[in-house]
Amino acid sequence: MAEEIQNEEEQSQDYAAQLAQIRTLEGVGADIKNLQAEGRAFGHPSYTKYIVLIFLAVANDGVDALQLTGFLAVLSWVISAGLGAIIVLIYWLSNTPQKKANDFVDSLENKIHEVEQKIVRVSAIVEGSGKTMGRVGAKLGSQRLVRAGASLERSFSSLKGFFSNNPVAKAVVGAIGGIVLPVQTFFVIWSYFDERAIYRNAAKSAEETAAQLASRLNEVVSST
Repeated sequence: MAEEIQNEEEQSQDYAAQLAQIRTLEGVGADIKNLQAEGRAFGHPSYTKYIVLIFLAVANDGVDALQLTGFLAVLSWVISAGLGAIIVLIYWLSNTPQKKANDFVDSLENKIHEVEQKIVRVSAIVEGSGKTMGRVGAKLGSQRLVRAGASLERSFSSLKGFFSNNPVAKAVVGAIGGIVLPVQTFFVIWSYFDERAIYRNAAKSAEETAAQLASRLNEVVSST
């Protein structure tokens, strides 16, 4: 009788462990998919915004031709300053997606750590052993994954310059330069490629991180 009760308790514990593992696996899978989706969601810069910006920039640069007449130079400066101010305002009002992309990249290290901990729990639940927790934790926290996270962070090092991450500052410099020189169009085009590169790298980093975490999860599941 006592053995039957003990067997039932062990079966109940096994069932609870399996259920907990399934739920944790589902949670990890959802986290990985959400990470991928979040990286892809940035897409590309707004075409409408840049069509408007290019139109204003070309108009601004064209106005600089009035300086050649001499007596219309002051009028050229006033018009250029006004167009430049409009361009700066557009960048200032539409800068949120780029900030979110930069914040997403900065948060990747924390996201990796959070998913790692959940993967550790998957194995710990099945084995029910503190030793397994330490062993798997050491495996998941290996230099490979640490270096992977570091390389993802470094992949954005070229985009962490002041102007690349500050389109408003870049627009201000372009607006000031555009008062006397036809450089506004150049600055708008530069901003477009910078913004596109940030979105593309956010998506790429999300894909690479998700693939590495999924691979590590498969290793743990197959080993148990």
